[in-house]
Amino acid sequence: MGDPFLSKLLIALLLVMMVMLIYIKQIAIVTSLRDILSGIHQDLAVIIESNKEKNRFQLVLKGIKECKHGTDWREREKIEMEAVTSDLRTLDHSFDTSSLIECRRLGEYIKDNKRPRPLLVRLLRPIDVNNFLSKQHSLVLPVTIQPYMTKAERLLLKEKKALKQSGISGHDIKIQGFSLFVKGKLRARVTNSALVYVNTDSKARAYGWVFIRKMRSLCRCLSRWRRNNVVHPSPH
Repeated sequence: MGDPFLSKLLIALLLVMMVMLIYIKQIAIVTSLRDILSGIHQDLAVIIESNKEKNRFQLVLKGIKECKHGTDWREREKIEMEAVTSDLRTLDHSFDTSSLIECRRLGEYIKDNKRPRPLLVRLLRPIDVNNFLSKQHSLVLPVTIQPYMTKAERLLLKEKKALKQSGISGHDIKIQGFSLFVKGKLRARVTNSALVYVNTDSKARAYGWVFIRKMRSLCRCLSRWRRNNVVHPSPH
């Protein structure tokens, strides 16, 4: 003859053990994911620092007229190098052309595009880049000069500017790698060259519903187990 109290106690212990197992599995999964994400974060940090170091030697010139379509690439390179040298010497007459390593157009050529593509200019020393950027207002329009930024950096800075215009203090907005934080909370990140907003509230609700569904399933399993395994006392 089965003891009802013992049956309830066994069910309670089984329930506690199953809940513990669920949490242990979740902890193991979270730990594994944390290790993976940590490795990815470290790799991204190396890439970001490498890009930052590379960008210290680069700047962008806009407004320099393009050669006609079909111009030999050697002739085009010579003309563009001369144009870049002329504009940079407008900012600093002592500029040494040996410091100019490379210049190339950014983006694909569009035949009917009236606006010339920007020129990426790579210099020998970061000090030259900083010198030219500090004198950028001395250039004659339509030529302009600006620091080189990746698409991810441009998207994040644009979002930061929009947030500041909406009234959020710049001290509360932080950019770390490919992510943007507001008051310590992740707001957006750049994924596949696009700015993706993160809705933490919807994520929390989703995880909550998953937990509820798991608990309901657990209760159904316990109910079936009880029906099949608990021995009821036989009538006298």
